[in-house]
Amino acid sequence: ECRAILRDGRFAVLMGGFLALLAGAMASSFQHHRSVAQEKAVVAEATQAQWEQQGEKHPHRGAHFGIYAPRPDPALAAFDPGLGPHVGQALWLEPHHRNMMRFDPAADALPHVRLAQMSPASVLTALLPLLVIALGFSSISQVRESGTLRMLHGAGLSSRWLLAGKAIACFVTCVGCTSL
Repeated sequence: ECRAILRDGRFAVLMGGFLALLAGAMASSFQHHRSVAQEKAVVAEATQAQWEQQGEKHPHRGAHFGIYAPRPDPALAAFDPGLGPHVGQALWLEPHHRNMMRFDPAADALPHVRLAQMSPASVLTALLPLLVIALGFSSISQVRESGTLRMLHGAGLSSRWLLAGKAIACFVTCVGCTSL
């Protein structure tokens, strides 16, 4: 079954489009992550310079001057940003106050922007199951159109086992090709 799926021309077209979309999402996501990291570094440097230039004063008053602490990104944030855009980019540190994270990009964006920012993780979770379904549908319809479905039922194979075998073959083929 896996060989039949691999030989089918639809598999090559679907997998080529899927991999092209995944590569585009990865390039876009990594470029966006790099630019945000550069912006954070510039802001952190400016904030640190402002802190150091506040002059001589009592340490407690100096602490009340306050400083922004940028939120570090997780190691895989470029692959899957998760809740990063919704929790804020910096924390205002000031004594005697408990402050919330500030500057969350999702609050400034329009609602439809979330759909336009596809990360590689969202491409995998949304489109890989659709790829398996599309290949499974064509595989099952070919069995029915060729007339072998009646022969398989006559040999005692139930529809449940046939569908399970086809689904496993489609999933193994798709996951095997995407992991290469």
